[in-house]
Amino acid sequence: VWLVIFVGLAALTMAHSAMRLAMTGFFYGMGMLIIEENKPGDNLKNPELRPDILYIGNKLSKHGVTPTSVEYLGDQLKKYYNLQQVSDKKHWGLRLWDSLWSIFRYKKELKCILIDTYSTWNFYWAWICAFLARLLKIPCVPILHGGNLPFRFQQNPQLTHFLLERAAQIVAPSNYLKAFFESKGY
Repeated sequence: VWLVIFVGLAALTMAHSAMRLAMTGFFYGMGMLIIEENKPGDNLKNPELRPDILYIGNKLSKHGVTPTSVEYLGDQLKKYYNLQQVSDKKHWGLRLWDSLWSIFRYKKELKCILIDTYSTWNFYWAWICAFLARLLKIPCVPILHGGNLPFRFQQNPQLTHFLLERAAQIVAPSNYLKAFFESKGY
């Protein structure tokens, strides 16, 4: 499996034009088209604009939690791509269900799924979402966060391998994670 690890994709301090250029190259490689300046929520109101990209993560700022990359990066990508972000459900079980339901609901339209992947319980959530994406033959892009992912790899090498082996791309916003997973052959 040919994998490319992008460094700095989630660095939100990049200029919008530089971010658009970087993401345009990535999504062009995935065979996706740029959709002109969507307003947030347009893809849900207009059935012709169903999402091409699903971004799965913890979107919990409306519940008083610090915003994560699914909100920062997702909001930037939404300006240029037909993207749906999930999940904003407060309970972890409902968030997992919302994520799985969104994958299944948009399975025919999706060209790519971005999954925020952390080393704690979210790792299993990412693994389950990637498993469903694999069953439905939807390309999956894990975005690796958290310094304990190397420890997770050592504790569960088979699960980590399953998550990363068939990923369309692997995004590692830190050089530490990039170096570690490159040394393991990803």
